[in-house]
Amino acid sequence: MAAVKELLLEILHSLNDGEFRKFKKFLLSAFQKDSKNIPLLLRYSNDRTAILDVMVQTYGRQSVDETREILKKLIHLLNLISLGYVVVTL
Repeated sequence: MAAVKELLLEILHSLNDGEFRKFKKFLLSAFQKDSKNIPLLLRYSNDRTAILDVMVQTYGRQSVDETREILKKLIHLLNLISLGYVVVTL
């Protein structure tokens, strides 16, 4: 499991701050969809290691699949933004 955590952490660190914020929003949605209790840390922390720990504690080995699905959504959203179909407001 340590190798999986290292890989996932590397992925999270490869995201810029804006992408990471969007990743967290998708992760929050996944928690809600799965009827999981959302830890406060997930809502308010930008510590990627801590976020990963929450993911692994919640999803275990499924963290890889959850990350893959979130990244697919993130890539799709970023493509729409780059094409001008979505306007992002902060």
